[in-house]
Amino acid sequence: MIPRSEIASRVIDVVVQVTLTDKRQVSEESQLYEDLGVESIDFIDIIFNCETEFEIEIPNESIFTDREFFNPENGNWKDGTFTEQGIKTLKQYPYLDASKISGPDPKAYLYSLGMLVDYIEHRLSSGNGGA
Repeated sequence: MIPRSEIASRVIDVVVQVTLTDKRQVSEESQLYEDLGVESIDFIDIIFNCETEFEIEIPNESIFTDREFFNPENGNWKDGTFTEQGIKTLKQYPYLDASKISGPDPKAYLYSLGMLVDYIEHRLSSGNGGA
């Protein structure tokens, strides 16, 4: 199995390549959209390059990317915290770190490079890397 530190380093390299960001400014805590300016097309490139880098398939529905999730009208998020419905929805993503989801800024984790590292680590360790 690939050590988490190596997974993180390789994901950072992919993100730097796609976003043309200075590597010194990228960490697992970096938020893809806010800090790195990732747009939808960039995210697709990041996912494709991670699939190639780690020889895995990342189906669209398997990774948390739904910014609409936090729209107060959908019932998942209210007054800066997850509702019971929101927590139930998030449980379908077994790679999400529950301690970070319930932390002071769960949105920051859900759109972070660290979440992507967690996802890839989960796929590689569960043997679900391939199609």
